Amino acid sequence: IVHEIPTSNFDADPHETILEDGIINFINTSSSQDNLSYMWYFGDNDSSSFENPEHKYLSQGIYLVELITTTINGCIDKSSMNVIIHPDFAVYPPNAFTPNGDGENDKFDIKGIGVSSYYLKIFSRWGELIFESENLEEQWDGTYNGELVSNGTYVYTINYKSMVDKDYSINGTVTVIR
Repeated sequence: IVHEIPTSNFDADPHETILEDGIINFINTSSSQDNLSYMWYFGDNDSSSFENPEHKYLSQGIYLVELITTTINGCIDKSSMNVIIHPDFAVYPPNAFTPNGDGENDKFDIKGIGVSSYYLKIFSRWGELIFESENLEEQWDGTYNGELVSNGTYVYTINYKSMVDKDYSINGTVTVIR
């Protein structure tokens, strides 16, 4: 007797996410034969036998997810795909810095994690653009046109995109102190 082989297939929603969210829903689209059983391997030493499981990943990485579909007669088929868990994202701008040349806190040094694109603008108190950068590693040294700016508060806007293509914006102020 030759038994029909199942067709194993699935989708992930989403295919990529950030660690803070970390949950991926798996949608089983295997052939619709009766009496199929399923075994999922999520690539992180965890597994499930549910038909349409959801799984929470606890660390960032690329995970190979496998689904083994088995008929009542023991015929099997396997499918797999990668899902990606990106690091959480954040941008941390300081609220003040001291560009006095002492080697400590001399630059407006913004830290970030999980950022795929970034755009910083700094404005004077009169709304004049005095610094801009698309590079998170580039730091403002407290100058404009080669001259040190006055002590005071400056407005900034930061537009950035997370590793999963979501747009974010931060507006704030930074104080220059000498």
